[in-house]
Amino acid sequence: MTLYGFAASNYYNIVKHTLLAKEIDFTETVVYTGNKGDDYLSKSPMGKVPCIETEQGCLSESSVIIDYLEDAYPEKPLYPSDPFARAKVRQITKIAELYIELPARRHIPEVVAKTPRLEEAYKEAGGVIKKGLRALDRLRGDGQFLFGDKLTYADIYTRYCLKVGKLVGYKIYDWDILEDFERLKAWDRAMAEDPISRKVDADAAAAQEAFFAKVRQQT
Repeated sequence: MTLYGFAASNYYNIVKHTLLAKEIDFTETVVYTGNKGDDYLSKSPMGKVPCIETEQGCLSESSVIIDYLEDAYPEKPLYPSDPFARAKVRQITKIAELYIELPARRHIPEVVAKTPRLEEAYKEAGGVIKKGLRALDRLRGDGQFLFGDKLTYADIYTRYCLKVGKLVGYKIYDWDILEDFERLKAWDRAMAEDPISRKVDADAAAAQEAFFAKVRQQT
């Protein structure tokens, strides 16, 4: 299996963490978002990352990819078997994406390329992120992980969505977004100590400057 994308992308790292957690053999090929080459568009029709290439063909969109990996490689499950519990895990991932990652993402051009501030985004994003964090805090169970005592996609997806939220919080709002959420902060620290998280983070740090240079070149 080949994973296409770049290590500074949080969505790429969601899939990469999943592959490592499931102990699936894969190779990595660097491709940046918006690649318009015909060869890559034949793999990822929107030119987005991540994308995986399997013996059967290619798939893009991180949520689609992780669902495929769960079905195709069930030996190390990351979803609960119970349908309701499975839906609760998806609920957590959706809240993390829609109400933390996506509003924070509006500020990424300012953080990375020093583009002018989008005042509308500045006024709106902070409040949406706070609501998203309160929702996650309500859903966070009493177990070691976000949903129970086993690692699930809720943990993987939320971890990398929060990375964008935390970056924007520090850089744009001078705000530790987890300061009022001790249980989420403790979970976040524990996830950061996981060996897979450490590897993914190290690879992301090594790739960051190349990514920043690419963004500055395009703006």
